[in-house]
Amino acid sequence: MYQNIERHQTPLGPHTHLLPDLLQKRRTHSANIPLPASNIPLLNLHPDHPLYDQHGRRRPFEAEKLRIFDEWLREYGDKQYWQEKNRVREAIANHTPPSEYVPGETRRARLAKRITLRQIGHDEYTKAQAGLWQRYFAA
Repeated sequence: MYQNIERHQTPLGPHTHLLPDLLQKRRTHSANIPLPASNIPLLNLHPDHPLYDQHGRRRPFEAEKLRIFDEWLREYGDKQYWQEKNRVREAIANHTPPSEYVPGETRRARLAKRITLRQIGHDEYTKAQAGLWQRYFAA
């Protein structure tokens, strides 16, 4: 069974993407996906998003979906990313002022910090702290 895949409207269910820009560069995957040179990707999984449904429509934040994603991330994701995410969470849980936090220096660590602060910003218990940290690190 075949189905057309448009750039702006992804079909429901399993499907493939043969991206012309990657094929033209003779790449198997985006350079933003950290894989050892000896590996190739076989499958990308995209778990449910905690803020958007499968059609891209906004929905109320679902903490359980984020928890499930974090289980996948801890098990299969980039360890450096996961470590920075946990460092940020622990610092906020311990009410560490952002000025006392020494963020990771790599691009991946900076990305983990930024995304973790966005995620924490949806939790009623940590929303104020996350906002404080976001303002501090935006400068």
